[in-house]
Amino acid sequence: MHIYIINIYIQKEIEKMWCCLISSYATLFYPLQKTYQSYQLGENQTLWTIYWIVSIYFCFIESFSFGLLFYIPGYETIKVLVLIWLYHSEYQGALLLGEKLSPILNILTKVISPFKPKLERFQVTQ
Repeated sequence: MHIYIINIYIQKEIEKMWCCLISSYATLFYPLQKTYQSYQLGENQTLWTIYWIVSIYFCFIESFSFGLLFYIPGYETIKVLVLIWLYHSEYQGALLLGEKLSPILNILTKVISPFKPKLERFQVTQ
């Protein structure tokens, strides 16, 4: 009986590991590769910039939720699907999101603009 319980536990842990690997590939490694590829080819970076902003937003919210978000059934799945929707070639949700958020981003640009000279000191030149 104990061996059966241990086998079930090990099977669940292996399933979690595969889910984590698939999730990491879909939301981190693939977008990182595509971002770098897009940068190397000199393509428009708007899609990937918005993707990474939203991705960081998810990380920020998760860090302040003290793990409570992961108790919501399906949260992780919904998060992965939203992040894939942002960069999927058929939907390109990041561009749609960028259009909807542009008024807010313009306001933030006006707020940040006084600090621009100070931030330029940290700019890396090639």
